[in-house]
Amino acid sequence: MAKETIYFVGHAQLPKNIPAYELYRTISVGLEVEMDTGIIVNASSNLATELSQRIISSCIINHDISKGIKPIIALIERRYQGDAQRAIVMAVRNAYNRYLEFIE
Repeated sequence: MAKETIYFVGHAQLPKNIPAYELYRTISVGLEVEMDTGIIVNASSNLATELSQRIISSCIINHDISKGIKPIIALIERRYQGDAQRAIVMAVRNAYNRYLEFIE
């Protein structure tokens, strides 16, 4: 039997000095969470390059969101050294806040 997953999305404004700003103006980060376990089973973002999307997803997938997002943020801050880093972190925080609102 498949476990229930729910998709939480957070957004943040991108810096104006990067190409993705011209395309999207905001970043969206989505977290697909297995609700029984809290494990993030999939992640998405609208970053401009496929490599950026893969790096961010690899920082997020398989983490237990029910234990907080500090490890995810730390990985993003270490592994993503681009101008969009702050916006990515804010979008992840916003998605996490949606998760917290949902479980209350």
